[in-house]
Amino acid sequence: MIEKLKSLFSSLTSQECSIDYAEENRSFDVSCSPIKDTKIIGYCLILTALFMKLPQIHKIYSKKSAKGLNILSILLELFNSTGHVAYCVDKKFFFSEWGDSFFNGVQTVIVAALTFHFNHSAFSAFGFLLGYGALSYILIGGVTPSYYLFLVESSLLPILTAGKLLQAWTNYKSKSTAQLSAISWIILLVSSILRVYTTAKETGDALVVASYVLSTVLNGFIVMQFWIYRGRPKPKTSKETKKDKKKTS
Repeated sequence: MIEKLKSLFSSLTSQECSIDYAEENRSFDVSCSPIKDTKIIGYCLILTALFMKLPQIHKIYSKKSAKGLNILSILLELFNSTGHVAYCVDKKFFFSEWGDSFFNGVQTVIVAALTFHFNHSAFSAFGFLLGYGALSYILIGGVTPSYYLFLVESSLLPILTAGKLLQAWTNYKSKSTAQLSAISWIILLVSSILRVYTTAKETGDALVVASYVLSTVLNGFIVMQFWIYRGRPKPKTSKETKKDKKKTS
């Protein structure tokens, strides 16, 4: 019974506090209370993350096009989310600190699969899903030693930078944000700002805090592009191009 209680509280509090709850019944110790502002924000961000990329997914699927989305940028973002989750799980950080990255990663998988499907082929989308499944197992399945997970987390800063800049460059070249969803990117920006605060208070991990600070700056830059390129004509989707050809023929 004690072990079950420890497991329950360990996701909400520190390991020491979970032992106190189970063995010493210190339920009124303020320092061990799981109801903290950072945790409230953290779980609110997790709830938000459940819907973060649904506007983007809907936009791609409804238009039957992923034009304007840089697939390399998406893959780098996905590796960033997956590597971060693996590192946090290994470090036994609270779920409130990485849950949003997990759900963001799940939805990014869908975005990537749709991008492969509409920009390339269904076969390439299937191959991507198989490859990502194998990578996830290697990183999160307890196969990779902690030292290598630390190296992965350390590499996420340049990977994060490269991924966001690739998308920003794609927007700049086309002078349009194309099929990008402004709602999804604004949510990403707000989430990264709040994550700087919660991560600094909850974990104190300078590496993770730095990644969220950098993410905030780059997300802000891409959100600014929505304003810069507002009102400009978007590149035509393949479906729209086919319709134009039929009209002219």
